[in-house]
Amino acid sequence: MQADLRLARNNVLTLGYNYSLGKYATTSEYVGVLLDNPAERTVSKSKLTGVVVQDEHRFSNALTVLVGGRWDRYKLYGDSYNGVPTGEDSTDNVFNPRLGVRYHINAAASFYASAGTAYVPAMNYLKFRSSADWIDNPGLQPETSTSYEVGANYRQGAMAAHAAIYHTDYEDKIERITIGEFYQFANVAKVTVDGLELAAEIDLAGGWHPYANYAYTNSRVRKNPSDPALEGKQLQDVAPHKLNLGVIYAPSKDYYVRFSGRYKSAYYFDEQNTPAARDESNFVADVKFGWRLPAGGFARKLELTLAVNNLFDKRYREQQYVYQDGRNVWLGLNARF
Repeated sequence: MQADLRLARNNVLTLGYNYSLGKYATTSEYVGVLLDNPAERTVSKSKLTGVVVQDEHRFSNALTVLVGGRWDRYKLYGDSYNGVPTGEDSTDNVFNPRLGVRYHINAAASFYASAGTAYVPAMNYLKFRSSADWIDNPGLQPETSTSYEVGANYRQGAMAAHAAIYHTDYEDKIERITIGEFYQFANVAKVTVDGLELAAEIDLAGGWHPYANYAYTNSRVRKNPSDPALEGKQLQDVAPHKLNLGVIYAPSKDYYVRFSGRYKSAYYFDEQNTPAARDESNFVADVKFGWRLPAGGFARKLELTLAVNNLFDKRYREQQYVYQDGRNVWLGLNARF
């Protein structure tokens, strides 16, 4: 639930309340040589109650300041494995503040700065894995972080652009680590992430609309007394460079064609940055066609689409052991009533 209260012409107070109750269950059944093994069933349950308070005040046409925060109460219920409890109930209470400032130089350009904190609870299903491939970690601690961002936006006529730099400090970041031939979720003491984002798009004559966005991420383990060998390593599953680019050709409202591509640089699947667990860089292209059909009073909008993903049938990985789909074709019919 959320309420936006306009206390004055230049002030908006936002109040919010969130309640969620989640239950997660997995069942494993064995076949073949493991046929005699019993089925396994793991159940996790949690409850979250959150309250948000945020005040946005416009001091002038140029300057706007936002101050707020969110208070959350986590209730983590003990997991069960085949009906047997594997952990005790626990609660976490946390407040995450947020501060933001935006300054408009003129109608087209503005600068902004923001800061805030975040929190990830140490869920029981991370502590207790109940699997032959994993080692439990009852002492897993919550993950906390503080982030800062500075950026600029520009929009003038047919052109729009965005640029930002950001920095995040993590304490006790929760990561999947390897211990011999086993896995475990563990805390990494101090991690920093520095990043840069750039984006631009433009509407050209004849219905052409090219766009591009680029992100650079430098993620490093700065301190980890429990395993100093990790210090200086990149975070797993984080590619330093990502690029999305494409062009949309829509000369009329009746049809369009979109060509798009996404590039991801090489990154590691493990915390040790092992060469054998490294995904090489890849570029994947997609194309999509759309035609607007006469609805005849049936719907406000009727659209037929044809999409070809992974146009060049590139074989690449986004998980350590699983390759993504090759070229695939999708035919769709979308209706809006």
